[in-house]
Amino acid sequence: MTNEEFQTLVLEKLDSMNNRFASMEKHFESMDNRIGNLEQRVESTDNRMGILVQRIESMDNRIGNLEQRVESTDNRMGILVQRIESMDNRIGNLEQRVESTDNRMGILVQRIESMDNRIGNLEQRVEQTQQMTVELLRIVGNTNAMLEEMKEDIVRIVHLQDRQSKVLESVSIHLLEHEADIRELRRAR
Repeated sequence: MTNEEFQTLVLEKLDSMNNRFASMEKHFESMDNRIGNLEQRVESTDNRMGILVQRIESMDNRIGNLEQRVESTDNRMGILVQRIESMDNRIGNLEQRVESTDNRMGILVQRIESMDNRIGNLEQRVEQTQQMTVELLRIVGNTNAMLEEMKEDIVRIVHLQDRQSKVLESVSIHLLEHEADIRELRRAR
């Protein structure tokens, strides 16, 4: 293999490595975008959970108000015997509403637990992505170090080839001189 062929081969290898690095950079950019999307989704979920907490607090206040009303109704029952039947119906309605609210709260609790599980899964995926990113950065660092070593090796090889070429040239000159001296000696005989 000639020096030029070797240099061409080395340049092709370097171009191939540069193309692979460009591909890896695009992959990292894609991963970064995906992580950004996950962060936005987590932020949105957090906001929705805040709204649910407010709604639950509002329901708790409403239930407190209902309990106060039931208490007031119970006190009035002692005074207003003739309205007991009407109040009993109203209390029944309140109990249904409380039951309905309790059922809705149970559903909300289930939904919150489901969201909590989904957030846990997202956190695991983000952690895995972070671990993969760290590993890829380590690989890129190692690859860069290997590239630097290869560049140094190539420079050394080129210098060695230059020295070998000079030595061969010098040996060729001495060989030609030696052959000329042998011819002269043969003629002189």
